[in-house]
Amino acid sequence: MKSIILTLLLACITTAAHAGSGIIHFRGSIVEPPCDVGQVDNRHLNVSCFYRGKVVARQVTLHRLNHYAAASDASVAFNVRWLNPQRTRAIVDINYN
Repeated sequence: MKSIILTLLLACITTAAHAGSGIIHFRGSIVEPPCDVGQVDNRHLNVSCFYRGKVVARQVTLHRLNHYAAASDASVAFNVRWLNPQRTRAIVDINYN
């Protein structure tokens, strides 16, 4: 996504340079897609995050998710809250900074 925006920005600069002079105004933000999390079974999740122009997918156990450092362009933190003593049911919070 960044490469597409960069290409468009370079095209605008080139066009402005050929016109003699110009001002480019950019408003908004460049946003990467969030991580995608899918359940495999009661103990594993598939975590896919956008990282350096590619989607990186990994399978992570719920027990390790609190300390998992996702390969992601954004800062991502996972928090697992267990719903039962057997640790077979949980709520997973994903926080982006």
